[in-house]
Amino acid sequence: RYDLPPFREYGAYLYTHEQLVFRQSDTLYLKNLVTSVVEDSIMIKGISSIVEFEESILVFRKSRVPIIIDRNLEQIYTWHMMDDFPFDTSEIVSLDSFIIYTDETTSSSIQMINVYDESIQQMDLATYLSSIEDVQSNNGFLFVKGTSINGPEVVQLNKNFEVIQVLSLDIPEVDNIKTLRYHPNLVYAWGHQGL
Repeated sequence: RYDLPPFREYGAYLYTHEQLVFRQSDTLYLKNLVTSVVEDSIMIKGISSIVEFEESILVFRKSRVPIIIDRNLEQIYTWHMMDDFPFDTSEIVSLDSFIIYTDETTSSSIQMINVYDESIQQMDLATYLSSIEDVQSNNGFLFVKGTSINGPEVVQLNKNFEVIQVLSLDIPEVDNIKTLRYHPNLVYAWGHQGL
């Protein structure tokens, strides 16, 4: 039996064939994957979570403002928002330079925050969905699962938040589905009976 902490104190980010940023507790390390040498490190007290983007990571810290670190472990931006985030950090997804989350005030809207300037945009998807149940990003696309008058559907958006397609979600008859993972041309459904 393994007693793991309720939150992650490790992780790997910004992977390329040449380098990787990885976390152990409150320290981020830059490792050269060609030479297997740790080239740099930075200690950031109170890391609560990290969100990865293409060229940077957003580091949330307990009782401190979030910061953005690039792939060379240089701090490139400090947020002005402190702890009054309009989202739960465990429920946000990233796409391009945005974090996306469901809008708690409207059942059919998502909100997007540009991580480099903290500007907030709202997108109402009521044309497609009466309520939103899940938001995921994958392969450079955003997938918003919800319910419409036709039943469960998934709205696929590109990096510019333009609707690409709306697909009816035909969920297989699997007992106790635990996870759905959306891709541009298919959906994986995990349950106790397998994939």
